Parts: sequence; C-alpha cells; structure tokens
Amino acid sequence: MTNIPLRLTLLATALTLSCASANAAKPITYSYTTFIVPNALNITMVGINAAGVAVGNWYDQNYVTHGFIVQNGVVTSLDDPNQVNGTQINGISKGGKIVGYYLDASYSEHGFTYVPATGTFTDVEYPDATGTSISAIDNRGVMFGVAAGTDNAQIVFSHKGKAFNMLPIGNSPVILGVSDNGNLAGTNFLPYPTPFTGFIYSNGVTTTIPTPAGTGNTEAYAINSSGTAVGTAYGLTTANQPSGFIFAHGVLTPVNVPAPDGANGTQLVGINDAGTCVGSSSDASYATHNFVYSPASGVYIPLAVPGGSYATVSGINSAAQVIGTYYDANFNQDGFIATPSRR
Repeated sequence: MTNIPLRLTLLATALTLSCASANAAKPITYSYTTFIVPNALNITMVGINAAGVAVGNWYDQNYVTHGFIVQNGVVTSLDDPNQVNGTQINGISKGGKIVGYYLDASYSEHGFTYVPATGTFTDVEYPDATGTSISAIDNRGVMFGVAAGTDNAQIVFSHKGKAFNMLPIGNSPVILGVSDNGNLAGTNFLPYPTPFTGFIYSNGVTTTIPTPAGTGNTEAYAINSSGTAVGTAYGLTTANQPSGFIFAHGVLTPVNVPAPDGANGTQLVGINDAGTCVGSSSDASYATHNFVYSPASGVYIPLAVPGGSYATVSGINSAAQVIGTYYDANFNQDGFIATPSRR
C-alpha cells in the first residue's frame, strides 16, 4: 500500500440561486478539491462518508483494479494482501470501515473489510459459497453482499459479527446503494429478456420499482434512511429517453432538468437523508451537465469543475458533499469532491 500525494485545487465558483424575496437564503457556493491517482488509466468514485473520507477504484494499464482512499490531503492506494487479480472497493461507513472484494488467481471473488485506523484486512466469506462480494456497509456496521452458492444460485445477505442472514431479494440483483440505517437500492437483471427493474429493500420488505409499460429499464442507484430512492427510468416521460426519478411511499415521481440542459434526458444517482439529490442531464448536443437538486424547492444547482470537462457525479453525503470524476486539460481523468457553503 503506497501513499500518493494529493493535488488539491480549491476553486470556488458562485452558483447563485434565484431569490424569491429579499429574505431568501444566501446563495450556495461550491469549492472543488481535485486529485489525481498516478498511473491510473481511469478512475471511479464509489462513496463518501459523513467525515468527508472518499473511496474509489482505479484501473492500471493492464486493466487490473485497485482501490483508493482520499483522506486529509492524501490519496492512498489500497490492495487486499491476498489479491492476485485486483481489489474492488464498494463502500465506506461513517466510522471509516471499507468493504469490497478481491480476486484470487482463478478470478474467484472474496469479500473483505479494511479498517484504516489499524491497517487491518479481514476476509468475509459466505458459508459454503464459491464466491463472495461485499457490496455495501451501513453506519451500524452491517454489511450487505452477494454470494454464489454451490449450485451457482445467487444469494443476497446481510452480515455483522459472525452472523449471515439471507435476504429475500431475487432475480440476480445488484446492490447499488445503502442508507445509513440499512435500506438498500439496486437493480434486478433477470428474468431475461424482460426490462431491468429497480428495487428497494426496507424493513425486511423488497419492493419492485415500476417500469414504464412497454418501454425501457428502471434502475435504482441510491436510497436514504426514510426509504426514498432515486435512479433512472427510460421512457418514463419521453420514449427512449432517460428521466430521473424519486421513488417514495410507492409513488414514482419523474425528475427532468428543463431544456436546454436537459434536452436529452436526466439521471439521478444519489440522495442524502435531507432529501438532497445529485445527478446529471444531457443537452441537445449530448453534453453532460451535473447538478444538485432540492425537491423541496425545485431548484437545480449546477456543478462544474473549473477547467474540467466530461465530469461525472456519483454520490452525495449527509453534508451534501458531492463526489465525481472529470477530465483535466491534458485529458487525464481525475477525481473531485465538491463541498457546499453559504456566503
């Protein structure tokens, strides 16, 4: 494990909201902390906890995956000591515990946890499984993952301490989001060839997010502690075009950035416990525009890394810090953390 110097660029951009009255709140601004991962072919950002510690993955020239942590001005590359063909980080808890999986010599998956404070890796293996991946961890320390049974059937489980509990989530699901209290969001990819369907798991109950009839897929990417999920649905408002959605109390509400920024669709990828969402839209030229969205006010606040291009947002924490990637002037892919403030 090696420490990689962090290139910090704090570039404040004033993103002023329209004021409905003289008593309107002060405008929100964002400062951008940008960083590079040397020798990375490309990177993805996975999560950021309440303390502002971010995690992600980078890919080397041989397309082998390595994890990384961004904390206190340092990027630390992370590889499980037992890995042979790569390490994948999938989540981080409020306390800083990191979860994911590594690949052995035969490319079988093995779940792991990592505690930065002690530098300790611990294997997590579902009993009698041929492969285990830890997909997420909540703020109680409960982990969630998938395992392949001896009959190749997929098992979805929760785990804490020594206990493994099978969860009633079927149809080859992928867990994509977890809330602080263990609500899950994700997507089912079976039965083929029916459309993908998003789902949430809350209070022991799995709910399928409705797919627009006769159109495309519905994918859920994130969920908060109240059970409100966000994602993307194709054909929800316009045929063959993505719309963001908010799914709460059984109701699917479309979210579409107005033209010109949203001329070719909208996606939502993150939500925090305050209900603040993060996502992106595509204009008439298919250029991407990232934003923070407040359903309560209906206001979209643009996010744009100064000097950057082709930015992609991927999550938001309880302090409304947003993580993502962008391409710099040399067309290298870098990461960023956008931190809000009020002037």
